[in-house]
Amino acid sequence: MGMKRSQTLASVVLALSVGAAACVADDPTASPVSTLPRQDLNTEDIVLTSGLQTVGNCDALLSRLIDEGLERVGPYGFGGNFVGFPVEVMEDAASDGASEGGGIDLAQGGDSPAAYRNQTSGEDDSYSSTNAQETGVDEADIVKTDGSRMIVVSNNMVHVLDISGAVPVLKHSVKMLNDYGQGEIFINGDQALLMSTSWTDSPILRNGADLSRSYIRGGQELTTITTINLDAGTVGRSIEFVGSYVSAREVDGTVRVVVRAGMGNFGWLFPSNPNTEDAATKANQDLLRQSTIDDWLPAYRVVENGDTVDSGLLFECDRTHLPAEFAGFGSIGLLTVDANNGFTLTDSLGVITDGQTVYASTDRLTVATPRYPEWDNNTGQPKAGEVTRVALHNFDITDPARASYVASGSVNGELLNQYSLSEYNGYLRVATTQRNPNDWNDSSSSITVLAERDGALIETGRVDGLGKNEQIFAVRYQGDTAYVVTFRQTDPLYVIDLRDPAAPATLGELKIPGFSNYLHPLGDGLMMGVGQDATDEGRQRGAQASLFDVSDPANPQRIATLSLGGESSSSIVQWDARAFTFWSPTNTAIIPVESWEWNERTESNAASARLVRVEGRSLVDAGSVRHSAQEQCDNGDFYPVEPLEDVPAQAELAPSAPPTEQYCWSYAPGIMRTVIANGTLYTVSQSGVHSWDLATLAPGQWVSFGK
Repeated sequence: MGMKRSQTLASVVLALSVGAAACVADDPTASPVSTLPRQDLNTEDIVLTSGLQTVGNCDALLSRLIDEGLERVGPYGFGGNFVGFPVEVMEDAASDGASEGGGIDLAQGGDSPAAYRNQTSGEDDSYSSTNAQETGVDEADIVKTDGSRMIVVSNNMVHVLDISGAVPVLKHSVKMLNDYGQGEIFINGDQALLMSTSWTDSPILRNGADLSRSYIRGGQELTTITTINLDAGTVGRSIEFVGSYVSAREVDGTVRVVVRAGMGNFGWLFPSNPNTEDAATKANQDLLRQSTIDDWLPAYRVVENGDTVDSGLLFECDRTHLPAEFAGFGSIGLLTVDANNGFTLTDSLGVITDGQTVYASTDRLTVATPRYPEWDNNTGQPKAGEVTRVALHNFDITDPARASYVASGSVNGELLNQYSLSEYNGYLRVATTQRNPNDWNDSSSSITVLAERDGALIETGRVDGLGKNEQIFAVRYQGDTAYVVTFRQTDPLYVIDLRDPAAPATLGELKIPGFSNYLHPLGDGLMMGVGQDATDEGRQRGAQASLFDVSDPANPQRIATLSLGGESSSSIVQWDARAFTFWSPTNTAIIPVESWEWNERTESNAASARLVRVEGRSLVDAGSVRHSAQEQCDNGDFYPVEPLEDVPAQAELAPSAPPTEQYCWSYAPGIMRTVIANGTLYTVSQSGVHSWDLATLAPGQWVSFGK
């Protein structure tokens, strides 16, 4: 087997290799007749793993990967997408200009002192911050502020606004490096760290090789991690790799970025007909035997001023973790970035598995992914004993310089989102819904408590039977108590006692119409919910805020509700909790709401932010602000069609313009986030930012993003 050691992301690297693919002709001994682009390996063939391991060096890792590959390769490689067109490889050599052994500095110079780090909350209550799940853990988002600046990611642009004065001023609009991208940011002093995913038809290959764009169909996801100088409005160095950004967290100046990356860039040989499949299989096996570690691990490149200045492997061999059993050829990467040192990348760690949901406390980061039942193609049913499960991987993030793998495990069922997970006093609590794969109406939910034991997440206790024939709609953990909302027709709110990890128990249950998708603790035994009102039969009737008294865990009560809109209304908070703002100085929640109205001739929406104040045991409507809508009409495209009666067969109709109808619609871009700073409320949409006096809600300035 060929062996070539590459530099890696955390140590600055050499470029990756590229190979050609071929098509085997009718004669099994014939020479290749065309080349095909390398394909990412298929990640469908996945099994659960209860633990991860490292193999110590690149030789051992390569040997393990080749052995796994030889068991699964066939005439069409590992499966994957077949492009079917010849391509040319264009060399674009990368320089080796970075220094040995250090992290990659993405910054452009200038100080980013820790004193100016973006705090989880405004220390002097002068500005709001991202609504995060855990205290002390900031979450990347599309809007950030430090009280004097606001940064907004929208429509492939990063907008920098000065909000230190009486009116907001748009200072810079920085285009992302790749078209059609969306991203999230952290800010630190005059620097921002942007993590974005877009599409590319030019995969990152070894030695900077690039595939001709004219022959690629469909493209691949491309993730870019870059810095932006907020004062100058300029882009610094960027790290790019084929894959997708998942999520990021920041604790005390250390950022952890979780990404997904495909593994393997093999130029498979494909048979031209069934008679040559054996020859293609043998050729593909030989391709694997001759592979190097560069052919397997995901690659990255460093781009500066449009030029590739470095490239290599996303993580090192001895920082690549494998499951005890084969778990597919996809990978997740956990990158560590020092926000207090110019957003310098200090470490990267890889796991050969998939990842979908990210949760973090101040001590642990958990990556979770669903594992669905394997189906029997003959019966069309899941194989015996197969159930949906959630695979979980825990990482220790107490060391600011690097993350360390700790343990893995799995539980039955499906997660709702990151709020289904919680780490507390060394235990991981997981809320899941289990469904009958043959009847999704047959379901119930559980909370499972897991402990780290010798590299495995071991169940210590579980409470079952929550919401029979329902599914989880919201979860919130508060210390050793969990609150779970399930729904199908009514909304049971369950209170779960987690004080004993070996014997969690249901303390109380409240059944009410409607449901909450997000629960926000208020203190003093109160909790606010944002969701939907509903009839007793389960028909939704519009966005609603609810106030719960959970001071008596055995007897939770809903003590107040407030409608947020008509029957067609909803709130982005229902699926993205970061859109919720609670301003403690006035006990006021700011909740974006959107609604639609339509009839035969018109269609319109309303985009507003509702202010809901908590007064004692009541919810008070404290007003609302609204973004303006623009109306558009279509003329001449809609014709009333009615049957013609009593028209003589030979009649001649006088020519005239056909009757037309006009169809009109208006659209107000939905409010994505709200920010409070220096006595001003800002409402943010993809089109721009509007300011309002926080005390009176008098309109201030509209700042357009030009779209």
